[in-house]
Amino acid sequence: MANDKITIDDLADAIGERLMVYQSETARKILGVTKSTMKRFVKITKQTAPRQTADPKRKGTLRAGTFARAIRSTVEDNGITGSKGIWYVGGKEYRLTHLIVNGHQLRQGGRTRGDPFLENALESVADEYIKGIEEAVKND
Repeated sequence: MANDKITIDDLADAIGERLMVYQSETARKILGVTKSTMKRFVKITKQTAPRQTADPKRKGTLRAGTFARAIRSTVEDNGITGSKGIWYVGGKEYRLTHLIVNGHQLRQGGRTRGDPFLENALESVADEYIKGIEEAVKND
């Protein structure tokens, strides 16, 4: 484009075309950063998620580690508006997330403390994600 000659009438179209190329390249890079960050985030949360102990005397109790195994993520590509990573817990264990993170009331009285495993994992990947996005936006 540096050697191309354009008339003043075609200037707006040329700028618009170049901006579309920049936008699509940037969106592709951001999608890659989002996917890699979500993969790392899921790995960290699976490693640090609490492991419940199975009680053989109680029917219906979960096996140890079923919550951690149910942790998943997906990345939505919204094109021009960017990409969005979604962390979730699949299966029946999705109900436990709020109770684990915020704590809950016990049958015998008292309350459990919440486990900040999700917040800790988010803090560990947030800076990496921001730096990746900044690199993607910079023009090479």
